[in-house]
Amino acid sequence: MWFRQVAQVFYNLIRLNLEVAQHLLHKVLWNHKERKRIVLHLRLIRRRTLYLGDMGNALVRILNKFCN
Repeated sequence: MWFRQVAQVFYNLIRLNLEVAQHLLHKVLWNHKERKRIVLHLRLIRRRTLYLGDMGNALVRILNKFCN
């Protein structure tokens, strides 16, 4: 359950500050044992952001970088 919360925190960070979010995502996702679960929830969030227009496009680009 906490993986969903972690993913949501990153999603909110991306909306606030793309540069800070990228740095934190890189550190957490590459150093964390549960990376796959966090990425799974980020993918779910990415699907929801596809409907947000230009802001959604920016979010999707960044999430794609970390989800692939």
